[in-house]
Amino acid sequence: MHLAYTPSNPTAAKRLYHQLHSMLGALRMHPGHLAHRFAYMKTDHPGRRLRASGRTVRFGSDPAASVLNPDCRAHELDNLYVVDTSFYPSISAVNPALTAMANAIRVGDHLLERLG
Repeated sequence: MHLAYTPSNPTAAKRLYHQLHSMLGALRMHPGHLAHRFAYMKTDHPGRRLRASGRTVRFGSDPAASVLNPDCRAHELDNLYVVDTSFYPSISAVNPALTAMANAIRVGDHLLERLG
């Protein structure tokens, strides 16, 4: 596998940081309270996306076009479920942990129904 990352909008990222910085006075915050943008908005590290990667396992109702069914069970194995973020079609700029947890609960409920 080869990962190639290219920052797509550094100008907008800088504008957003400067806009946030300009609002600190209205928020009664000292400018020193805002950490440098690279502490939390850094996007130029080549491996950044690896910690929240998705799109490695496709899911759907057609076994010829997907590995998992809509309940996250492998089409070809009756006892294999995937409940991590690998089946997500994309991952936004926010951490997907809560969505992954919610999906795991959904799949767990399905398993309880199936086994009950």
